[in-house]
Amino acid sequence: MKKFLKYILLFCIPILLHFAAYVIIDPFKVIRDYDVEMYEDTASVFKTSDVMISTMRFIKQREKYHYDSFIFENSRSLNFKVKDWEKHISEPSSCFHFWTSNGYIKSWHDKVLFIDEIGDTIKNALCVVDHDMLSVLERNDKVSAEPPVLCHNNNWVDFHIANYKAFCNFMYMEAVVDYKIFGQYRPYMKKYIQPTPRPHSSDLRTNEPYTNENEAKITAGTYYDEAHLKSFENVQKPGTFSEHILTDKERLLIREIREVFDRHHTNYEIILGPQYDQIKLNDDTMNFLYETFGREHVHDFTGVNKWTSDYHNYYESSHYRPCVAKEIMDIVYNKNKIENDK
Repeated sequence: MKKFLKYILLFCIPILLHFAAYVIIDPFKVIRDYDVEMYEDTASVFKTSDVMISTMRFIKQREKYHYDSFIFENSRSLNFKVKDWEKHISEPSSCFHFWTSNGYIKSWHDKVLFIDEIGDTIKNALCVVDHDMLSVLERNDKVSAEPPVLCHNNNWVDFHIANYKAFCNFMYMEAVVDYKIFGQYRPYMKKYIQPTPRPHSSDLRTNEPYTNENEAKITAGTYYDEAHLKSFENVQKPGTFSEHILTDKERLLIREIREVFDRHHTNYEIILGPQYDQIKLNDDTMNFLYETFGREHVHDFTGVNKWTSDYHNYYESSHYRPCVAKEIMDIVYNKNKIENDK
């Protein structure tokens, strides 16, 4: 029996040491509390998820900045710049870009309801959605799992399991522990961690990235090389429609978003961005959005149009450029202004 217990102990020691390293290092900043600067995205040697960064920045700064205007959802929303949006909304407004890399319906819903539940105001909302985002109810991977604070801690276990599983990648763990102990960046680490902490890459107040390096390359004529052009090949499917039909649960969550907007008398717009794939949102989902938010608040730029017909409007097949987003905002808000002036 003693021999058996000895083997069990020997087996458990590496697991306990691994878990201890995870807790002590806290590579994804999900265990302990940190100052807002510590949640900086690319300044972090060990990659913290975007939704974690967005959430903690909002929570830690909401009383200081009194946010009342929000841009929601996935990485495509990032090109809708706060400085451009502010020209179209009522002043004064305090804006926050509440984004997630891989957005999904529940994340959008939980952010909106969280702001409402803590008693903050949603005076303006710009919601950038697409058929990819609307086809997913929720995600539980480390990159996308939302912080438990957004959903009454209902996902506490799943959230921490997702983060711990990411640390279980042996090569990643080796790079993290090596760097943490010796403070030296070695070539093999490149795939797993950032080489050095860098200056802030985003505006801490608005949670929006600073200038995009890709734009500088486009201006210099060096961006669209062979590798980038290849990313546009065989992507477009003109004349096709998205396949996912919203479930009853997804429809309920979206209706609850509308209910919050109604309570706050929110000036909101729902934008379906021009994805390069030229796939139109299916009629069933489109009609539901019209019915829920009002046709005047839902703006469909999917399918074949002047933006999706030219790859120069995109960095790659998934993300359009800020100049496209700015033009879309001008169209949406100027159209509303004309209609309101009638």
